[in-house]
Amino acid sequence: MCEVFDEKSDFFASATATPPAVVPRLQRIAKSCSLESKTTLLDVGTGTGALLPFFKESGGDLAQITGVDLSAGMLGFARERFPQARFVQDDVLHFEGGPYDRVVFNACFGNLYDPVAVLKHVAQKLLSDGGLVVISHPLGRAWLTTLKEKDPRMARALSIITSIQHSTESEKRKLMYISNHIM
Repeated sequence: MCEVFDEKSDFFASATATPPAVVPRLQRIAKSCSLESKTTLLDVGTGTGALLPFFKESGGDLAQITGVDLSAGMLGFARERFPQARFVQDDVLHFEGGPYDRVVFNACFGNLYDPVAVLKHVAQKLLSDGGLVVISHPLGRAWLTTLKEKDPRMARALSIITSIQHSTESEKRKLMYISNHIM
């Protein structure tokens, strides 16, 4: 799949890749991360770094952001546009780093081969205690609902986190803060 994104990286880096109608949703996604200057964030499927300006606008420090993606072409544009951030070409399932205060999956969760394994890895290895996972898509709740209906693994992947390592109700709520709250 990364070959497709490598081939299309010019488009994703262009001004037309983010339609004006989507900008308010991207702003809400970034705002939902409750960023401060010291908040560390892992942007999974970062692509060309489309969310980074919105993270910065919401109070985040680009130097605290790590973007991970499989596509070398997309990451090339991200590195050029946002030299303050760190970018790594890797599969998030094998990525080692952190811990991160926020882990964001925007417009990529449906592309994961094994979302359950990815969420387990994130919860066990990448997310700081009391951290927040945000799973979103700028096309909104209707799109996510359709995805869940088409792929029952989504519902299973989103619920499996509750049994991993966060046992209090407060921690579960934070970890399960999914895009339903921001779309």
